[in-house]
Amino acid sequence: MAIVKRKRKKGLVYRVMFRNPYSGQVVLDSTHESLRDAKRRDNEIKELLEFEPETLQPLANFDEAVDPDDPTFAQLALAHLRRTDITEITRKQDVYHIKHILPVLGNLSVSQLTKEHFKRLESYLRDIRGNKQNTIHRRISVARAVLNWAERVRLIKESPIPHYRCERGQDLKLRPPTPGEIRKIISVAPEHLKRAIILSFYLGVRPGASELLKLEWANVDLERGTVLVYSAQKNKSAPWREVFIKPEILPLIEKWKQHDELFDIPWMITWKGKRISTIKNAWLSTLKRAGIKRRIRPYDLRHSFATEALAAGGDDKAVAETMGHADTTMIRRHYQHVLDSQKKAVTQNLPNITFDADPEGNILGQQSGSTKSPFSANFLLTRDKKIQ
Repeated sequence: MAIVKRKRKKGLVYRVMFRNPYSGQVVLDSTHESLRDAKRRDNEIKELLEFEPETLQPLANFDEAVDPDDPTFAQLALAHLRRTDITEITRKQDVYHIKHILPVLGNLSVSQLTKEHFKRLESYLRDIRGNKQNTIHRRISVARAVLNWAERVRLIKESPIPHYRCERGQDLKLRPPTPGEIRKIISVAPEHLKRAIILSFYLGVRPGASELLKLEWANVDLERGTVLVYSAQKNKSAPWREVFIKPEILPLIEKWKQHDELFDIPWMITWKGKRISTIKNAWLSTLKRAGIKRRIRPYDLRHSFATEALAAGGDDKAVAETMGHADTTMIRRHYQHVLDSQKKAVTQNLPNITFDADPEGNILGQQSGSTKSPFSANFLLTRDKKIQ
C-alpha cells in the first residue's frame, strides 16, 4: 500500500494505492485534498484488508448464475444490471451504487435478508463510507429496487423487505442558485454553458444527457414558442412533453438557431459544433471564475425553476407536467425551496397590533382593578379594517 501524490490545477491531491486481493489489480482509491484525509483512508483500507477483505470483492467476481431456490443478493443485482428495459445511464448509476451495497448484502441469500441487514447497511454507508443521508437513501432505494424487480419477474417469491424505510437523518438539501447567482455565473460562462444554464432555468429540463443535452433544433417551434422535450423515461405515461418558452428569451433562442443552421448543427447544446455528454467540468471551472464558493450543481437550476415558478403562483400540476413529473408529489417534496420573500410574508402579513408601553419601551400589563386591556383598541381597529 502507498499514498500517491499528484499535482493538479487546484494544488496537490492524494490517492491511496493498494492491490485488490481478489482481482490482483492495483487500485487507486478516491482522491483526497489533504494528506490527513488520505492517511485516514489508508488506515481504513488496511483494516478492511485484514478483517473484512470480502468488502473489496469486485462486482464481477460474484457468480453470474442465479440460484433458482435461494439466490444471493449479488446474483439478483447482476441479473438486474443485465436488464434490457433500463437505459444505459440508469445502468451505469446502479452499478456505481450496487458496488457500495455488495460488501454488506452481496453474499446473503434472500431467505437470510432481514431489516437488521439493511440497518447494518445504513450504518456501514454512514460510519465507514462517510455517505451523506441523501446518498444513503439513494443506495437503500437501489437495493429495494433490485429485490422488487426480482419479485416482479418471479426470480424470488417475494421481497423480504418490501416497505423498508431509512432512518431519518440530516438531509443536506442544497439551496438552489438565486437569479443573482445565475446572472453571475452566466457572465463568465463559455457560450455552450450559457445556453445550458438558460435552457435549464427557463425550461425546467433535467440538465444532463437524459434531457438537456438531447434537445434538438428540429423540436423547437419559434412561432408557437415551444420546445418538444423527450422525457428521461421516468414518466412512462408521458414520453414527451411540450414546454412553452418565456417570450423574453425567444429572440435569443432564435439567434442561436440561425447561427447553428449556418453550420448544420442539429443540437441546441454543443462544443465546437459537436454534441457533448456532460457540462460538469465547464460548470465547476465557471463557478470558480464567478467567485462562488458554495456548492451548486447544474441540477440545482431545475430546483430554481420549480421554486421560482411556484413562488410566482404557478399551478402545482402545471409545474409538475412542465418538469416531466406524473404528479405534484416530487416538486413539493424535493424541488420547492422556501424563498426569502415567502418567509418574509409569513411575518409581514400578520395583523398589526399596538401595545401600551412606558417611555422605556416596557409593555404595560393590565392593572389591578382595571378593565383596561393590555392591548390598545388600535389592534381591533387595524384587524377589522383588514378583514373588511
